[in-house]
Amino acid sequence: MTRFVPFLAISISLLSSAPAVADDAERRAKAVLSSDWVVVGRVVEVHESPGAWCGVIATEQEVTYEVIETLGGRSPGTKARIRVGHLLVAGSSLVDHAEARLNPVLFTEGARFVVCVGGDGDENHTAWPVDAPPRVGAPTLARVVSLTLERPWLQGFLHPEAAGRVPLVILRNRFFARPPTLVMHGQPVLFLTAEEIRARRIEAFIEVTALDVRDEAASIRIAYDVEGVVGDVELACREGAWTVVRSSGAER
Repeated sequence: MTRFVPFLAISISLLSSAPAVADDAERRAKAVLSSDWVVVGRVVEVHESPGAWCGVIATEQEVTYEVIETLGGRSPGTKARIRVGHLLVAGSSLVDHAEARLNPVLFTEGARFVVCVGGDGDENHTAWPVDAPPRVGAPTLARVVSLTLERPWLQGFLHPEAAGRVPLVILRNRFFARPPTLVMHGQPVLFLTAEEIRARRIEAFIEVTALDVRDEAASIRIAYDVEGVVGDVELACREGAWTVVRSSGAER
């Protein structure tokens, strides 16, 4: 059974790459040391939950990852796909708080995780997000997203007169752990997880693929696949008011 310490030296920043919850950093370090191998993986598919929390019987929900990089241990090879079961422990940082399943806001297609595979103890087969969502206040997040939705180049593709376009739907991913309250075309904007979008067979939805918000500046990137549109918006905050300083969108 392989054990390794060098990983801690070359990738210690990944131990705190997502917002810390209590003793997360200590738990992650323990997971690294007790695992057979550790990779950075991109979520390809989140498989169905068994619908029950761990108790007398350990229950897992499986996730298929595409390996981006091997950080320690034996290498499954870049681009290899691995299927890993994660324990459904009520109250843990990876699970939904309402249902016995992995948190659908974190586990979205394309999200990157550090994944620990194999080894001994409860820490094996654990994971944590590589891309930490920005810590943004609700009013700021609402304003940044609202100004983005109002861009003329995007408005021309929303087509509220078409079936299935109202209410506007935005993918609820890691950037929207607490979705802001927005209104578009006279109706509240819906923030739905990928699972909910598939269940409702929704084709038209906006995805925020990048978001960076600082004290006086912000940038956001969106994709509207049903129209084949991608765009970037840069904003600045002066005297408490957010304004758009640069905006571009194009069909891909």
